[in-house]
Amino acid sequence: MIEKILVDENEKDERLDKFCSKKVPDWISRNFIQNSIKNGSIKVNKKIKKPNYKIKTGDLIYIEVPEKPEKPEILPENINLNIIYEDDDIIVINKPYNMIVHPAGKIYNGTLVNALKGHIDDFEDIGDELRTGIVHRLDKDTSGLIIVAKNNMARENLSKQFQERTIRKFYIALTKGPIQRPQGIINRPISRHPTQRHKMAIIEGGKESITKYKIIKKFNNNLNLVWINLKTGRTHQIRVHFKYLKSPLLGDSTYSKIGKFENELCINRQMLHAVKMNLFHPRTNEWMEFIAPIPDDFKNAIKNIYNKYGD
Repeated sequence: MIEKILVDENEKDERLDKFCSKKVPDWISRNFIQNSIKNGSIKVNKKIKKPNYKIKTGDLIYIEVPEKPEKPEILPENINLNIIYEDDDIIVINKPYNMIVHPAGKIYNGTLVNALKGHIDDFEDIGDELRTGIVHRLDKDTSGLIIVAKNNMARENLSKQFQERTIRKFYIALTKGPIQRPQGIINRPISRHPTQRHKMAIIEGGKESITKYKIIKKFNNNLNLVWINLKTGRTHQIRVHFKYLKSPLLGDSTYSKIGKFENELCINRQMLHAVKMNLFHPRTNEWMEFIAPIPDDFKNAIKNIYNKYGD
């Protein structure tokens, strides 16, 4: 559908992209508007302009408005779950690597949410449909503990605990590159990368991000086994902070180059595992501890380091 909008006197001198954003449905993003202007789906007086064009009184703007996409149905799937703990309020999963936590983009199956819907009755009623019961996330190729709420009471309580930082989260990681201090605190702000939007970066003015670490074992060739206590929970936080230390995670193709070590050690994902979590039970207020066994591929990576490079 093409809408025609005549610019009034009181609307002149506004940027074209900003003006159009006000005239289209809320579900259409500013980024979509800018791309539509560039590709000619939005025109001024039947001519293509730039997004920063300042509109004039009497301009006739043609906007090609797409149909709103249907909200996809998130179906339950019979996917095996490694359940660490479950009761009427919460379920704690040892998530494998290569599993996305919730549907996003064009992926609407094979996720943890699909698996949970296949495991829990009436799971659709808990929060946002795409993130049903989800109160925190792990990256696709990070394995380990993730806690999910089974009802709205638990969801609200756990969300508050995450906000107040009373939940304790611990990870183990394998990194490549010398780490100067055997233990320390990385306190560097993180925000979306300004040009590579799929990445995060350390940016002044970004969100406070705090990571505590202790080296468990230093191997030859500047490889390290590290114990990590995540104090805040920013997207890609551990991966970004260890890149900042110039000791990125083994197998992390987003924040380092895949090379000799990954090939020789048969590593095909970032070596990061959420191994331990402590929290208050949302109903009983009992202080609980959960531990996720180290996965086989992580054990094999450590074994291969000993075999190939020695102690």
